[in-house]
This record gives sequence, structure tokens and C-alpha cells, in this order.
Amino acid sequence: MSVDVAANYYVNWPQITRHPDYPLRLLGLLPVTLFALFVAVTATSLYGHLARKARDSALSRTRR
Repeated sequence: MSVDVAANYYVNWPQITRHPDYPLRLLGLLPVTLFALFVAVTATSLYGHLARKARDSALSRTRR
């Protein structure tokens, strides 16, 4: 996701330099950037939850 956002900014860099408010437009880079932030924030807690589930599952298998 971070590579995708970086590529979008790289491709749109001429547009950004001509119009500094371009990343804040609704049809500009704002949706991609906000979605990337959403993915980054939720991925951290999701990975933590999955790691706890895997650890608990492994512990319950060893106690049998």
C-alpha cells in the first residue's frame, strides 16, 4: 500500500507542483492517501489480534 501511494505521488508530482492543493482535492490524491492511512492503522491491530489467536491456538494444541 505504501508503494502504491508513493507511486501515485511520483506520477502526479508535476500536477502537485503546479497546483499545491491537488493532494487535498476530493478527486486528487486525498482518497488514496486516506485509504492508505486507514489500512496502516487497522493492519497493526489486525496483525496483533491474529498473532494472539495463533499463539493461543498453539498453546491449546500443546496442552492436549
